Formats: sequence, structure tokens, C-alpha cells
Amino acid sequence: MRCLKRSNYDVSQLLAVKRRKKENTLTIANIAYDEGQRKDDYMKSTIVKYEQDQIKDEAFNVGSSWFDPERSRLDLARMIIIHGYPLAMVEHVGFKVFVKNLQPLFDVVQNSSIELSCVEIYMKEKQRIYDMLSKLQGRINLAVAMWSSPDNSKYVCLTAHYVDDDWKLQKKTLNFLTLDSSHSEDMLSEVIIKCLLDWDIDYKLFAMTFDDCSIMMTLSRE
Repeated sequence: MRCLKRSNYDVSQLLAVKRRKKENTLTIANIAYDEGQRKDDYMKSTIVKYEQDQIKDEAFNVGSSWFDPERSRLDLARMIIIHGYPLAMVEHVGFKVFVKNLQPLFDVVQNSSIELSCVEIYMKEKQRIYDMLSKLQGRINLAVAMWSSPDNSKYVCLTAHYVDDDWKLQKKTLNFLTLDSSHSEDMLSEVIIKCLLDWDIDYKLFAMTFDDCSIMMTLSRE
């Protein structure tokens, strides 16, 4: 049912058909019908064969033309950013073998190169958010969160909350900074002001929310 019918033509058979045409009119009609059906089957098999070859050629051409080493490099960097993979994974032997089996044309970058790719993606995303906030018509609420690590390292995270033009609440992390020993609580206000100026949203600030009341009291005194 699924296999195409093959039609084989032989010279002797065609000559026999011509001789039988002269002998019997009924036979002529039957042979003519059978011959036409065989021609149709032959044309169908030829067309199907051509389409299959064409599909194979198109798949090969599409696969070859779509490969972009630059895009693959950025996709690898995005994967590391999204899932928090270590940068050193690009130098692991198992990862290199896996990538080569998928795409032999892709040259796995080194640790330093993939780090630059991650920074490049970060700068592009930062510029995109900067342009978005510059076009914002409304105000921005800034959430300030202080974090501490087991080794007594301190971090500050600045998050912008705002309502966009479609009246949907948006949340964007603007800065995640490490506070060294020189950054005391008295200097936290300077750090926040500097971040606001870098994003050029100081004039759009509506309110600030803190996760620690003592920090809010310190800033209010300043």
C-alpha cells in the first residue's frame, strides 16, 4: 500500500503491443489503457523521487546556512547566565566532546572569551532597560535590600518597581553591588544616589522602600 508501483518497459514488449493493435480493436483499447496507466505510474515515481532529493538538498542547505558561530557563542553565554553555570565549563573535556558531536564547525571559546560574551550581553540588556526607563511617563519606586554573606561581606540590591503604559506592574533589578569596608551606613545614601544618576531616573523617583528600618532611619537623618 505504501510502496510505489514500478513500471518496466522493454522494447520487445512495445513491439508486441504494436502488432496486437493491428489484430484486435478491443485489445487495442485495453493495451492503450494499460499503457497510459503505466506512464502515469512512471511519472508519479519520477516526481516523488525528485521531491525527496529536493527535500534532502533543501535540508542540507538550510542547516548549513543557518549555522552562525557568533550566535552560537552568545547562546552559550546566555545559557551560562540563565542557569548560573561556572564559566570554566567551556573548558571541560566532556562539554567540548558534546558540542563537537552536535556541531563540528563550532569552536568552543575559552574561559576568558565567554566571560567577555557575558559582559556584552549584560551591557546590551542594561542599555535596553535604560532606554525603557527613559521613555517611562510615570514614577518609579526603588526597593533597597541589604544582604550579608557568611564571611560578613555586604551587598545592596536596588530594584525598580513601576507601572508601564499598559498598566502592568514591572520589576527590574538595576544594581547588585558589593559594599566593601569603606562603604559604611553613612555612605549608603551616596551609593544609592550614584546609581540613580547612572540610570538617569533621579527625577522620576517616587518613593524608596527598605527591608531594614535602621537603614531607613540612618538615611532619613542624612
